[in-house]
Amino acid sequence: ALDYETRNSYTFTVKLDEDLHFSPADNFNVANTTAQVTIWVIDVDEPPVFTHSIYNFSVYEEEIKREILGTIQARDPDRANKRIEYSILDTDSPFDIDSKTGQLFILRKLDREVQEIHVFQVKAQEENGGMSHTRISTARLY
Repeated sequence: ALDYETRNSYTFTVKLDEDLHFSPADNFNVANTTAQVTIWVIDVDEPPVFTHSIYNFSVYEEEIKREILGTIQARDPDRANKRIEYSILDTDSPFDIDSKTGQLFILRKLDREVQEIHVFQVKAQEENGGMSHTRISTARLY
Protein backbone atom coordinates (compact mmCIF):
# COMPACT_ATOMS: atom_id res chain seq x y z
CA ALA A 1 0.00 0.00 0.00
CA LEU A 2 1.15 3.51 -0.73
CA ASP A 3 1.47 5.83 2.26
CA TYR A 4 1.98 9.56 1.69
CA GLU A 5 3.42 10.09 5.16
CA THR A 6 6.11 7.45 4.54
CA ARG A 7 6.98 8.27 0.94
CA ASN A 8 5.25 10.82 -1.28
CA SER A 9 6.84 9.95 -4.65
CA TYR A 10 8.39 7.09 -6.61
CA THR A 11 10.70 7.53 -9.61
CA PHE A 12 11.90 4.77 -11.91
CA THR A 13 13.05 4.21 -15.48
CA VAL A 14 11.15 2.12 -17.98
CA LYS A 15 13.07 0.60 -20.87
CA LEU A 16 11.40 -0.74 -23.98
CA ASP A 17 13.26 -3.15 -26.25
CA GLU A 18 11.65 -4.10 -29.55
CA ASP A 19 12.99 -6.97 -31.62
CA LEU A 20 13.17 -5.96 -35.27
CA HIS A 21 12.93 -8.85 -37.68
CA PHE A 22 13.78 -6.73 -40.68
CA SER A 23 16.06 -4.05 -39.35
CA PRO A 24 19.00 -2.14 -40.72
CA ALA A 25 22.38 -3.44 -39.63
CA ASP A 26 23.32 -0.30 -37.72
CA ASN A 27 20.97 -0.96 -34.77
CA PHE A 28 21.73 -4.69 -34.37
CA ASN A 29 18.13 -5.87 -34.81
CA VAL A 30 16.93 -4.13 -31.62
CA ALA A 31 15.22 -0.79 -31.18
CA ASN A 32 15.05 0.57 -27.64
CA THR A 33 13.93 3.63 -25.80
CA THR A 34 13.72 4.67 -22.16
CA ALA A 35 11.46 6.97 -20.17
CA GLN A 36 11.67 8.23 -16.63
CA VAL A 37 8.40 7.85 -14.69
CA THR A 38 7.51 9.70 -11.49
CA ILE A 39 4.44 8.73 -9.48
CA TRP A 40 3.25 11.26 -6.90
CA VAL A 41 1.28 9.87 -3.97
CA ILE A 42 -1.68 12.09 -3.07
CA ASP A 43 -2.33 12.64 0.61
CA VAL A 44 -5.77 11.57 1.86
CA ASP A 45 -7.27 12.04 5.30
CA GLU A 46 -7.06 8.80 7.26
CA PRO A 47 -8.99 7.90 10.42
CA PRO A 48 -7.26 7.79 13.80
CA VAL A 49 -5.25 4.70 14.63
CA PHE A 50 -5.53 3.16 18.10
CA THR A 51 -2.25 2.27 19.81
CA HIS A 52 -3.60 -1.20 20.72
CA SER A 53 -5.91 -3.55 18.83
CA ILE A 54 -7.60 -4.66 22.07
CA TYR A 55 -8.11 -2.78 25.33
CA ASN A 56 -8.77 -4.86 28.46
CA PHE A 57 -9.14 -3.43 31.95
CA SER A 58 -9.57 -5.03 35.36
CA VAL A 59 -11.93 -3.49 37.92
CA TYR A 60 -12.69 -4.39 41.54
CA GLU A 61 -16.42 -4.64 42.09
CA GLU A 62 -18.15 -2.15 44.37
CA GLU A 63 -15.52 0.55 43.75
CA ILE A 64 -16.60 4.00 42.63
CA LYS A 65 -13.50 6.08 43.09
CA ARG A 66 -12.78 8.71 40.46
CA GLU A 67 -9.44 7.06 39.83
CA ILE A 68 -8.11 6.36 36.38
CA LEU A 69 -9.03 2.84 35.32
CA GLY A 70 -6.74 3.04 32.29
CA THR A 71 -6.13 5.03 29.15
CA ILE A 72 -7.23 4.47 25.58
CA GLN A 73 -5.07 6.19 23.02
CA ALA A 74 -5.22 6.86 19.30
CA ARG A 75 -3.17 9.05 17.00
CA ASP A 76 -3.75 10.85 13.72
CA PRO A 77 -1.58 9.02 11.16
CA ASP A 78 -1.65 12.05 8.85
CA ARG A 79 1.02 14.70 8.62
CA ALA A 80 -1.53 17.19 10.03
CA ASN A 81 -1.42 15.26 13.33
CA LYS A 82 -4.81 16.56 14.50
CA ARG A 83 -5.82 16.33 18.14
CA ILE A 84 -7.99 13.29 18.95
CA GLU A 85 -11.23 13.49 20.94
CA TYR A 86 -12.64 10.42 22.72
CA SER A 87 -16.16 9.31 23.58
CA ILE A 88 -17.97 6.15 24.67
CA LEU A 89 -20.70 5.17 22.21
CA ASP A 90 -22.73 2.93 24.51
CA THR A 91 -25.57 4.98 26.01
CA ASP A 92 -25.80 3.29 29.43
CA SER A 93 -22.12 2.52 29.97
CA PRO A 94 -20.93 2.45 33.60
CA PHE A 95 -17.72 4.09 32.36
CA ASP A 96 -16.75 7.59 31.33
CA ILE A 97 -13.82 8.75 29.24
CA ASP A 98 -11.98 12.06 29.33
CA SER A 99 -12.55 13.48 25.84
CA LYS A 100 -9.06 14.99 25.65
CA THR A 101 -6.80 12.42 27.37
CA GLY A 102 -8.61 9.11 26.77
CA GLN A 103 -8.47 8.30 30.50
CA LEU A 104 -11.20 5.88 31.53
CA PHE A 105 -13.22 6.22 34.78
CA ILE A 106 -15.95 4.26 36.62
CA LEU A 107 -19.27 6.11 36.92
CA ARG A 108 -21.13 3.81 39.31
CA LYS A 109 -20.64 0.76 41.52
CA LEU A 110 -20.38 -2.48 39.61
CA ASP A 111 -21.48 -5.91 40.84
CA ARG A 112 -19.60 -8.96 39.55
CA GLU A 113 -22.54 -11.27 40.33
CA VAL A 114 -24.81 -9.19 38.09
CA GLN A 115 -22.36 -8.72 35.22
CA GLU A 116 -18.76 -9.96 35.24
CA ILE A 117 -17.61 -8.45 31.93
CA HIS A 118 -18.57 -5.09 30.46
CA VAL A 119 -17.99 -4.52 26.75
CA PHE A 120 -18.19 -1.00 25.32
CA GLN A 121 -17.17 0.96 22.24
CA VAL A 122 -14.81 3.91 22.31
CA LYS A 123 -14.74 6.38 19.45
CA ALA A 124 -11.60 8.33 18.59
CA GLN A 125 -12.34 11.29 16.35
CA GLU A 126 -10.12 13.97 14.86
CA GLU A 127 -10.83 17.43 16.27
CA ASN A 128 -13.62 19.53 14.73
CA GLY A 129 -15.65 16.52 13.57
CA GLY A 130 -12.93 14.94 11.40
CA MET A 131 -12.40 11.27 10.62
CA SER A 132 -13.23 8.74 13.34
CA HIS A 133 -12.58 5.13 14.29
CA THR A 134 -14.06 2.90 16.99
CA ARG A 135 -12.52 0.21 19.16
CA ILE A 136 -14.18 -2.37 21.40
CA SER A 137 -12.94 -2.41 24.99
CA THR A 138 -13.68 -4.73 27.88
CA ALA A 139 -13.61 -4.41 31.64
CA ARG A 140 -13.58 -7.55 33.84
CA LEU A 141 -14.73 -7.31 37.45
CA TYR A 142 -12.87 -8.94 40.32
